[in-house]
Amino acid sequence: MAARILVIEDDALVRFFIAEVLGRAGYEVTDLPDAESGLTHVEQEPPDLLVVDLQLEGMDGMAFLQSVRNSNLSLPSLVITAQGAPERARQALDLGAVDFVPKPCTAAELREAVAFALDSDARESRRQALVRCLIQEPGLPIEMARQRAFEDIRP
Repeated sequence: MAARILVIEDDALVRFFIAEVLGRAGYEVTDLPDAESGLTHVEQEPPDLLVVDLQLEGMDGMAFLQSVRNSNLSLPSLVITAQGAPERARQALDLGAVDFVPKPCTAAELREAVAFALDSDARESRRQALVRCLIQEPGLPIEMARQRAFEDIRP
């Protein structure tokens, strides 16, 4: 059975891109424009992975992740955003995100991040590498932190 992925992104073109890339990769994708409808969906039909933009209208991505965490659901999440501040990345990781993908990203980068996020063994080692890098170099832009953290754990 294909992994079920819930994408929450308010930009229609970006949401379409993510859903199209992941759908063509064989995943079952549901895409929604806001966190509020995402919470309803998660409660009714928990996915295998969340792909969440941090900058959303209404409830933002961080508040969404906090709500999911408060509901005692243990869902891996992949955060995708144009705002790659290291402190936001750390906050998202603290809320259960397993990776932080900056926008724009390529289809290959997105597929790779999703594959790692769905692999429970790789997910934790990748998450720990990113946290270590962000702690060791707190001012490092997230794109560089990801590159340094993951250079030794590519598939």
